[in-house]
Amino acid sequence: MTKTRILGYLLIAALVSISLAACGSSSKSPKIATTPTATGTGTGTGTGTGTGTGPVVNGDFVNPVTVTWHPGSSCPTPVLDEATFNGVTTSSAMVDTGAADTSCVSSAFRSKAGIGSTTSFSVTGDGGTYSLNSVPVTQQDRGHDVLMGRKFYGDKVLSVNYDDQTITFADGYTPPSGANSVPVNLQTYGYVLVQGTVSGAQGVFVVDTGGDITIFCSAIRSQISSTSSGSPGGTRKAEYMELNGVRYDGIMYYDSSATPADTLKSAYGIDGLIGATFLARFHRASFDYPGKKLILEE
Repeated sequence: MTKTRILGYLLIAALVSISLAACGSSSKSPKIATTPTATGTGTGTGTGTGTGTGPVVNGDFVNPVTVTWHPGSSCPTPVLDEATFNGVTTSSAMVDTGAADTSCVSSAFRSKAGIGSTTSFSVTGDGGTYSLNSVPVTQQDRGHDVLMGRKFYGDKVLSVNYDDQTITFADGYTPPSGANSVPVNLQTYGYVLVQGTVSGAQGVFVVDTGGDITIFCSAIRSQISSTSSGSPGGTRKAEYMELNGVRYDGIMYYDSSATPADTLKSAYGIDGLIGATFLARFHRASFDYPGKKLILEE
């Protein structure tokens, strides 16, 4: 077993052990997204005036399949409502960009579905069926039947809508005007890496849909000016995070050395992990793997 895979397992295990306590009340209340309309008046070549409605541009997917999800814990980590692996359907498959190239299957579900070193996968929703064959997996018991890493969507656009709790798998995506398209690096073992600034401290961070919490290494935490009354060892608030020149205020993070953050730093040179406490503030977070972009829409 490689050092990379061992470290990956350790990181997943540590995150699972602290995530529920760290999340607290930072989850976003689900709501149904609606399509707003615009009204106006105008004149034509004839007589009279009229009113009408028109759609508001909300991005354009190429060959999308959209399915629903539910929160995996007290924070909105996306777990598919229904997904099929090796012919067996489960409602306990988490879409986990933080798992990188390592996807995990629980021992019980592996036995139930007869999964070996690879599995087939399919979901059906609005737009049809998205399916794959021979996705590599490994056995690890991490609280869900499956933790779906990069191999399940690494050549697609993976779009998580936090307002209406849907996930879209697509061949491409043109975001609406005003979206923040953050460049990402995918070269470190399949992690989605972004460069950013936290209260003036610059770093490189993993973007993790499966992580309840946001964590930073000791070097970053020592430079953060917290704006909340929290204490070390618990959830605190940094003044801001800046990604691709866009500033986002009030960043909740877990201020403790008992996280994988320093392991990420020493093993990979990564300064922290951005989890659901940050991602859920957006209407939609889209991972454009072919285009190497993280698209954030408020």
